[in-house]
Amino acid sequence: PEKTLFDIAVLVKSMVLLFDDYDITLSGKSLVVYGDEKQLQQVLVNLIKNAQQAMLSNNTGIINIDWQQRSDIVEIKICDQGTGISNSDNIFVPFYTTKTDGCGIGLVFSRQIIVNHGGSLTLANRVDEQGAVASIVLPTRD
Repeated sequence: PEKTLFDIAVLVKSMVLLFDDYDITLSGKSLVVYGDEKQLQQVLVNLIKNAQQAMLSNNTGIINIDWQQRSDIVEIKICDQGTGISNSDNIFVPFYTTKTDGCGIGLVFSRQIIVNHGGSLTLANRVDEQGAVASIVLPTRD
């Protein structure tokens, strides 16, 4: 990663503009992080697109993106109201996909970018309602 300081709020807001077909809510304030903005942009696009595709049968669903700093980490959560994760054991297996038009490398690639930033990427079914949550955890400094 080619890391620089940038505001995660500005990045997330710019990514949401690419997905104006869906109701996306944002909750987070200005927060400067140190990372590769272009790589994190790719991760966010992939995760938002996955959330969007999971909600094809729920056209009234909402995607919520939240970010906050806790101690020395930043956590970004992307929550959808889609179908949820049917086989969580294989989601990070290269070339595994449940999509008819997918190739199974998006999540693997996204996870590698986050790991290269010293962080982690997890996906799980929501416990509060139907859908999934993708959680990115990044250190606040190198």
